[in-house]
Amino acid sequence: MESRWNDSSNFVFTVNGESPVSNEAATKALRRGLAQIEKEHEGWKSNPLWTPYWLRHSFGTYQMENLSDDEIAALMGNGVVVLKRHYQHPDDETLYRSSEGIKKKLEEARKKK
Repeated sequence: MESRWNDSSNFVFTVNGESPVSNEAATKALRRGLAQIEKEHEGWKSNPLWTPYWLRHSFGTYQMENLSDDEIAALMGNGVVVLKRHYQHPDDETLYRSSEGIKKKLEEARKKK
């Protein structure tokens, strides 16, 4: 049990409202969507490595700049420990931008004192 939201009423994607969509079905749907974008936007090319799993990792990493760990974990349906261990893979630039946001908040708090 990875999440406290693990019963069938908490699934976001369902076929019939009773069970989750399989990983294969989600991947096929993503591929169809990417193929449609390629048809509609000349010159745009998707990456064959893009999967729902890859998107999940990207969301967990890039939202570090915008949301707290608790908020990201809640949106992903994980605990913070799982989030940090498995889903966040920040590069140096992402960490720098995140630290700049923290620095700004600290400076604002100091000004209020």
